[in-house]
Amino acid sequence: MAISMTIQKYLKDMHIPFEVLPHMRSASSVQTALAAEVPPHHVAKAVVLEDELGYLMVVLPADRHVQLSVLRERLGRKVNLASEKEIMQVFGDCALGAIPALGQAYGLETIIDDEIMEQPEVYIEGGSHEELIQLSRYHFMQLFQNAPHMHFASVH
Repeated sequence: MAISMTIQKYLKDMHIPFEVLPHMRSASSVQTALAAEVPPHHVAKAVVLEDELGYLMVVLPADRHVQLSVLRERLGRKVNLASEKEIMQVFGDCALGAIPALGQAYGLETIIDDEIMEQPEVYIEGGSHEELIQLSRYHFMQLFQNAPHMHFASVH
């Protein structure tokens, strides 16, 4: 499976240059970082949440966990993890577990953790378990210039 068509079109429409970094098949974002030989802290992990308002994506470094209690408090919403079935309904052109950290490409509200925005370059899943998309910090920031950001991640 190649990079999702939705992501390819979105990056093209936004005039964002990127590189594709192939790697051995992996099952988690930390394993992906190791397989691609990039620091796990530079890989943007996407986590899909849901509440009564719908779906929401949060983006954080691969070596961090989402603190749901912090998000709930800061957002004033009772967000929970979306089910795999729900995720696949939204991200139909992606492999489960390889969801790109570009929720806005799929019409999702997206919130960024401050830590991932500090990296010199950022890698995101491309929709498959064998490729990462490499973006410069400048272009990553361009993609998320209007997205809310805050600190909601914790160390594993």
